[in-house]
Amino acid sequence: MTPAPSLSNNREARNFLPPQLLSHKGFSLLEVLIALTIMATVSAFMFPALIQFQDQGVREISKNDLADRAQRLSIYLSRELGMAGFMLGRRPEPSITVNTTNYDATILVNNSNNADDEITILKAESFFPKVVAFENVASGGTNIKIEIPRDEFQTSNGNLISSADDRRAHLGLQADTSYNNIAFENHKRGYPLLNDADKGVQFTGITAAVVQATIKLKAGDDLREDISEGSEILKVRAKRFYVATSGGESQLLIDDLSAPPATILDRSVDGFQVRYLIDGTWEDNPAHAEDIRVIRFYLLVRSLNPQKGLTNTTDYSSQMGPKTGSNIPAGTYGPYNDAFRRLVITEDVEVKNYVAR
Repeated sequence: MTPAPSLSNNREARNFLPPQLLSHKGFSLLEVLIALTIMATVSAFMFPALIQFQDQGVREISKNDLADRAQRLSIYLSRELGMAGFMLGRRPEPSITVNTTNYDATILVNNSNNADDEITILKAESFFPKVVAFENVASGGTNIKIEIPRDEFQTSNGNLISSADDRRAHLGLQADTSYNNIAFENHKRGYPLLNDADKGVQFTGITAAVVQATIKLKAGDDLREDISEGSEILKVRAKRFYVATSGGESQLLIDDLSAPPATILDRSVDGFQVRYLIDGTWEDNPAHAEDIRVIRFYLLVRSLNPQKGLTNTTDYSSQMGPKTGSNIPAGTYGPYNDAFRRLVITEDVEVKNYVAR
């Protein structure tokens, strides 16, 4: 084999080197310095623009997140408040007692002229799974037989809850809870149960598919109407909506007035105001809550995170609705002088408490 020519032989070496390499002379120090200077100059202009673009993106994300959260809260409150009085009529008869509190109407108004409002509603809602009557009961009766899916009483390891007291507690049908009143579909009134000592809910049998029980109404509150087989049994609940401060956060909460603590709906709500439509007139503190037709609520929702470079000096008081003909006093809702965005959202909700019994 003939050895490759030595690179020291310039004439023969040229036959083995590409033209690009033969014509390359390298960069001078001056050329390198000029290139670095150009790159530094371009970066000096582009970097601030990039940072500004990123900040703008963060602001848009924060703005959209705030609007989405406010909309979700509005939908949830509209759905809950719109069910005020569902299956209970305008004025519960007799008054319904929930956790030692007597309710003579299905909407309890708590108005404040220079602070957040509160509202408590009563409604009947379905058990989950559904509970139904499995026999016909004529008006005047006090014992109603019901069926509950057996799966409802099975624990995580597949065993059946054996204690009757534990079953009542699991359903939330024991006395002295927010569920110690029940309703029946299309009856439009609530019925109190007997207390635990008298076995307001007495379990009578277990099959492969269902657990059977008898609901016993309190003496003197017998059925006003017939119950047909398959009628759904509903639990009566009281729910209070309000804003409270905890751990430095202003939170929107819902309290079902039972033993567990209130549930936080949102940790960043700075204001809650409510108005009521009665006979075509908006009122803040109606004397006859049973005549409320529409609830209008105002929510002041705060962004979850501060925005760089923002100082929020807006006073939202005038946007949170009038009070007895005049606006909420200036300074009630701002200016906060912080770096958080805020948004006022309002909604009108038609309620169910106008339904006649």
